[in-house]
Amino acid sequence: MKHLLIALTCLSFLGTSSVNADTLAVDKIDLDINSYLQRILSGPDTACYEHIISSLIPESKHSEYYLRFEDTNQKTAVEVGSYDSSYLYTCIDGKLLSWDAGESTALKDFN
Repeated sequence: MKHLLIALTCLSFLGTSSVNADTLAVDKIDLDINSYLQRILSGPDTACYEHIISSLIPESKHSEYYLRFEDTNQKTAVEVGSYDSSYLYTCIDGKLLSWDAGESTALKDFN
């Protein structure tokens, strides 16, 4: 929970609106933000997040995706989703899940 609050505060200072302070366009993630994410996420969640950004989303499409932190059952999840569809990826406890229309599929375990 502490990490979630720190991340939300950090993202809100980056110029996102107060309504969407927990959401940031993937193409706006610079070295400083990436470094911060690596510090606050667990090792497996960091590996999961990096896998999504580097392998699953083409760099040319980064502007079409967002990064969001979700607090689920006392755990912080990293969510990377498409602005144009219901499809998204989540990293929670080092597990990569893909979601489409509310259905999840486990893709990889980084533990």
